[in-house]
Amino acid sequence: MKKTTMLPKLLKNPKEFVDNEVLFEGTISEVCQNKGCWMVVGDGGEHVRVEFKDYGFFVPRESQGKKVKLQGKLSDKTISPEAAEHMASEMKDPPIKSGEVKEQQNITVFVASGVLIKGGTDIDPEQKDIIEGKKEAEGHQHEDHER
Repeated sequence: MKKTTMLPKLLKNPKEFVDNEVLFEGTISEVCQNKGCWMVVGDGGEHVRVEFKDYGFFVPRESQGKKVKLQGKLSDKTISPEAAEHMASEMKDPPIKSGEVKEQQNITVFVASGVLIKGGTDIDPEQKDIIEGKKEAEGHQHEDHER
C-alpha cells in the first residue's frame, strides 16, 4: 500500500475502517517484553494496541521510541475478563487498570500484516529462545490473548 491514513482519523471513526486494509505510521510507545507479540503505537496524541496477524511474527523488545510503518486492519474484538486483566498487567499505562475488570471487554486493535521499523534491529537470541519455547521469560506467565 502507498496511501497512509493518519491514526487519529482511523480511531475517530473505527467502524469506517474495520476490516479494511490500511497503512499508517507512528511511534512505538510500548512493546511486549516477553515475546514481542504486541506493541502500542501512537501518533497525534492517539494510541492503538497492535497485534500481529495469525500470531505469525514478533518485533524486537527494544523497539520502543522507534518510528514504524504498519499495514493491516482495525479489528473489534471481545475479550474475557481474564484476558483483559492479563493485557492490563503487561502494559505500563493500560486503558483499564488491573483489578477493575469484571466482565467481557470490547476493544479495538490493529492487526498488522506487515511492520517496518525504521532503524529496527534483529530479535536478540534470548527473545528468540522465548518465542521458540526454549525458555520462559522471567516473571511472565503466557496466556492466550484470545487471538
